[in-house]
Amino acid sequence: MKKLLGIVVLGLLMSGNVYADEKKYKLSDKIIKDYFKNMTVADVIEMAPSDSLQEITTNEDGVQYHFFIRMKETSKRVPVICFINSKTTNCRVP
Repeated sequence: MKKLLGIVVLGLLMSGNVYADEKKYKLSDKIIKDYFKNMTVADVIEMAPSDSLQEITTNEDGVQYHFFIRMKETSKRVPVICFINSKTTNCRVP
């Protein structure tokens, strides 16, 4: 009986590690920010569903695209802002 109980307890302890790799990241985590750092607007549009573009704003410096993207690595939608001017395109998570 003790062996059976030991096997059950050991099995329960080991089953908790099965889902250890499925970490949900926070929006402030560096891995999420680095993911979008080198992307262009075209890259973001390609990966995002059609309803993720929320707003486009312009000023004398350029254009800003505001997206909310769902990622399986996070539990919330990720806000992404892409800045475009005549010299660069820069997407980032605020």
